[in-house]
Amino acid sequence: MGSDQMAAGAAPRLTWAGWQVQYFHYHGNMKTDAVVVSLAALAQKSRLAVFRHLVQLGPAGACPGDIAARLGMSASTLSYHLKALTHAGLLQPEQSGRSITYRADFEAMQGLVDYLTENCCGGDASLCTPPCGSAGSGKATKTGKTAEHMSRA
Repeated sequence: MGSDQMAAGAAPRLTWAGWQVQYFHYHGNMKTDAVVVSLAALAQKSRLAVFRHLVQLGPAGACPGDIAARLGMSASTLSYHLKALTHAGLLQPEQSGRSITYRADFEAMQGLVDYLTENCCGGDASLCTPPCGSAGSGKATKTGKTAEHMSRA
């Protein structure tokens, strides 16, 4: 069976950096391999900036020209990063004629966050300090850094 073909009932597969991994759209079945691919795609300063910019834009997304202008990247560099983020399942490109609009895949992003925090504090969310979802609370983490500090790093 070719890479474009899937057996009936099989989950979609995605290839990134030579690795073929299972990709899931919801956190309940997000496997370690898919998480590693997503984190690897985000583990580069420019790609992280692109992803965060698209998250900030929300469902409207942006075309590559606007992203490149906003982030001060060349078109070829941006194209490389958009490809990596798309292959990791973190972006949803939508082609309309000759233009492509890229949007953050919020479902995939939430699945990644949910996977990373699934067993936080032994599964008892009341023990988490700061409480989950309170980014920007100003409270220091165990390393002494606040959420604001981490976002500026």
